[in-house]
Amino acid sequence: MTNLPSLVPGETAVILAALQFTVQTTLQKMSGDADKTASINCRIAVTEILSRVGRVDDITTLTAAILHHVFDSSASVTHELDLHFGREVRLLVEELAGNKHLSHTEQMQDLLDRAPYFSLRAKQITIAEKIGKLQELAKAPPDGWSLEQMRGYLTWMAQLVEICRGANPYLEEYFDELFQEQCRAIRDSDE
Repeated sequence: MTNLPSLVPGETAVILAALQFTVQTTLQKMSGDADKTASINCRIAVTEILSRVGRVDDITTLTAAILHHVFDSSASVTHELDLHFGREVRLLVEELAGNKHLSHTEQMQDLLDRAPYFSLRAKQITIAEKIGKLQELAKAPPDGWSLEQMRGYLTWMAQLVEICRGANPYLEEYFDELFQEQCRAIRDSDE
């Protein structure tokens, strides 16, 4: 890999601690769940996309990208994030955390509703996540999804990234390229 930011030793330790915390928390919450490895790999991939594609070297953004799916708003997790990673990371993690009590469709709408108010960092993480999702879709679309479901998901994704535009031109350009490739692939499979 080229063009990776050179982290100072202390920053490297923070990234590794965030990975360890995410692994431990994910394994505790998802014991026996087949998605636990995919969830951890997704966090790593999003962070790598931020760094390599988005040229993000801000330790707070990279750390929050790893951690934001472990947030459950409990006092213990909030305290642990503050203790190990600082208030700034915890606030960014909280900003990105959605309401996990909503249905999947409601969570998607909630994200569209909250995204205009996201900080620059949160918008960058959101775009990087959607790039990761596009990469996943290109490799293996979800089992049982119709072309119509795929189109609907892509439309939602495009709306979300449109809301986040202006946060990082490198991420936005890469998203646009992958999005067009995915749209062509769907169009070709429909013919």
